[in-house]
Amino acid sequence: SKSWAQRRAQATFGVKRGRNSQQVETDLSVGFLSSSYHLDLGSTEAVIVVQKYGALATKTSVFAECNVRDAGGKATTTMQVELLAGASFGQFCVPVTKEASQVAGEAFYVELVHAVTVKERVWTSSFNSVSSLGGPGRDKPAARVNIEQDKSKTVIHIKKPSQSPEGPGQIRFEVGEVSQMASSSEETVLKLRLVRVGGAQGELKCEYATTADSATADRDFESASGVVVFPNGAIDQTIDVKLLKRAAWQC
Repeated sequence: SKSWAQRRAQATFGVKRGRNSQQVETDLSVGFLSSSYHLDLGSTEAVIVVQKYGALATKTSVFAECNVRDAGGKATTTMQVELLAGASFGQFCVPVTKEASQVAGEAFYVELVHAVTVKERVWTSSFNSVSSLGGPGRDKPAARVNIEQDKSKTVIHIKKPSQSPEGPGQIRFEVGEVSQMASSSEETVLKLRLVRVGGAQGELKCEYATTADSATADRDFESASGVVVFPNGAIDQTIDVKLLKRAAWQC
């Protein structure tokens, strides 16, 4: 009988073992975009970016698995990310514990451990063959994806306080671009995180408003505007933008 580790690997990536394996090497690899991230004290998550490299990078979907490890190397959790065909990048969020976020100089790291291309994938509720959609499911890889050794690990640092922390600071988006697939069955709320950098003294306000680009206001998303208030000492706030249900012909 197969060990738990073997069943986990097969359920997660559909890896065939033995002489008749159909997996082949390909001109495609993945790695972290940055070797380190520096978070402000009090940050609740780190947004990690993974990049595809090689001739097939923009033509192939990749499913990757990462381990989050503490400073001592102990694995604390496993994260998964999909890099879609047509895009060279994918991102995922690593939660930062409240205890770690309050300690200047604290560090932990994330490492890429598995990556495969995917022809057809059904999300599973666990590392078994039961789909979260209620039916059998497993990942069906087309080929093995190489992990760039010099880009296989990224370190997350909690920054020490600024030498001149006084003042109201400045407000900016935590990330410059966010991708979210609209659902055909329900509305989706996109949470955009604002961070306050360079100081947190006093109350600070900023106005915001949504603007249509390739998406159409009140058809693809609900128009929104308002004022975000950062109380004295606060360093992050969130803006909610509602993505509307898409009709079947739009998907």
